[in-house]
Amino acid sequence: MLNQSSDTAETFVKRQPLGFTLVAGLTAVLITSILLVGYAYLMNRHVRQTAASIAVSEPAPANLPSGPPQVQVLVDDVMLKAGETTIGGTVKNISGVTLTNLSVELELYPRSGKIIDQAVIKLEPDQLEPQQEGRYMLKVKAKDYSAARLLALRAGNDSMLIAYTTFPGQKRPREKIEPEMVPANRQAGQSDEFLNTPDNPARVP
Repeated sequence: MLNQSSDTAETFVKRQPLGFTLVAGLTAVLITSILLVGYAYLMNRHVRQTAASIAVSEPAPANLPSGPPQVQVLVDDVMLKAGETTIGGTVKNISGVTLTNLSVELELYPRSGKIIDQAVIKLEPDQLEPQQEGRYMLKVKAKDYSAARLLALRAGNDSMLIAYTTFPGQKRPREKIEPEMVPANRQAGQSDEFLNTPDNPARVP
């Protein structure tokens, strides 16, 4: 009786068509690809959320000098690449005079909660004629800092504080996750072409 059951199972396995094995293999590859893409999406979302937590805001009013604003600051969204966060923006001279030796001061807040760091960034170019624009940029490790604040703008040989206004700048581009095409295991007698390419998609019931 035991031998008969074993023979029956072996006969059932032998009777399975090659197409059934192929579909099963493609299904396994498809499920694996979906899981990998889902994992990559969750990791990228976590990275984006970490980068978004490094926000740049305008300073407290007490830090601003009196008088009409002399420059306009467009603060860009932070950019993240390979674990490195780029903080930057555009400074436009809206006064009627030439501004020289321009620099931007930022406060950086470490994730470890230690003493707040400060960074002085020279504008490029650091001399602006009326209506001319310049750029500032700072790169930091995303894992090191949780936030940043625009602290002040300075100009002149004596680095005097100047009044300014802020507006949103460039937005961070939306990330696209492209699913990776994974070749299925080839069966005997099949060609070397991928089974699940865009030109030859495989149908899964």
